[in-house]
Amino acid sequence: MSRIPLEALAPFLKRLGTLAQVLPWGVAQRPQWIVADVVIQDEFTHDIILTAEGEPQALILDCT
Repeated sequence: MSRIPLEALAPFLKRLGTLAQVLPWGVAQRPQWIVADVVIQDEFTHDIILTAEGEPQALILDCT
């Protein structure tokens, strides 16, 4: 697996505002970004932590 340049993901990540958008996007990537954890901030907002197998990086997205 090659290292994913996070800077290249920025334009795509800006469009992902809901968990329903994040999940299909993550599994469509190679390597797949899967949900490692969900941190509930309040009844409407969640922080979604994504990791990719074999990658030392994590993505943390604020979703509604």
